[in-house]
Amino acid sequence: VDAVVGASRSGVSSPIALLSSLGQVPVISHASTSPTLQEKATYGYFSRTIPSDSVTALAAAQTCFEWKFKNVALMYVDDLYGGGYAQKFSEFAATGSQDGTTVRIVAINSFIRGDRDSIRAAVAGIAASKARIIICVVYSEDLVDMLDAAGEAGIT
Repeated sequence: VDAVVGASRSGVSSPIALLSSLGQVPVISHASTSPTLQEKATYGYFSRTIPSDSVTALAAAQTCFEWKFKNVALMYVDDLYGGGYAQKFSEFAATGSQDGTTVRIVAINSFIRGDRDSIRAAVAGIAASKARIIICVVYSEDLVDMLDAAGEAGIT
């Protein structure tokens, strides 16, 4: 094998890239965006055609700075994609903008993909924070359950 076209999800590309690196076989993905995959010591033969979530997490933090959002809640799917995004957003929010503005994360809750009870628990934690700005990192297949849980929790 000369090269591998990687998966569209970071959680799938990660083990593929690890195995491929043993044989020094390059892996390229069109959609795996986890910042973890840019760790060259671990994923030396991995590359992608799309920016990492470091870029989108920075853009989200900069949007919070620009719009003067002081407190936000963060809810994310507990996998390589969601966890990587949450980590980078948290770093950028705490580091702040050039003028020293920071964003405080008042609640950070993860959930298990496809697990309605886990989603409800994460949403309940976000609702308890009373945050008005909520950043969600979610796959489309969990969106209906998340929105249903938000309605049940009184988040509108």
